[in-house]
Amino acid sequence: DILRGIAFVALVAPLGVLFVQLAGEAITRRAGDDPRSPAVIPALALALTAATLVLGAAGLQLSRKIEARADAFALALTEDPQAFIELQRELTLSNVSDPDPPAGFRLVFGSHPTTVERIGTAVAFQRGAR
Repeated sequence: DILRGIAFVALVAPLGVLFVQLAGEAITRRAGDDPRSPAVIPALALALTAATLVLGAAGLQLSRKIEARADAFALALTEDPQAFIELQRELTLSNVSDPDPPAGFRLVFGSHPTTVERIGTAVAFQRGAR
């Protein structure tokens, strides 16, 4: 998982920087300003925001898959899905979090599977273990 994360960053970071540069310059030129002037700063900020949203969503998807594999590994190692389910419930209650947030929120902000997904993994493990 560490190698996948490093590979993702090694591929995405240079492409993201290139996108921000090219998009910032294009936006500035379209507005009739010189891309070498301070007028490029708002365009760079806009391009950076767009790149962060798009690339961030891809990175979060990778993170969710890694976390799901970690959950499956923990269940296989402990063979205690009830403890896993109880932990997920306690964490959700103590953090006052939404156990099943809207899909759009998960796409933009979710770095881990939702509580409902994690409990579903434990229930599926429990059914398969019997």
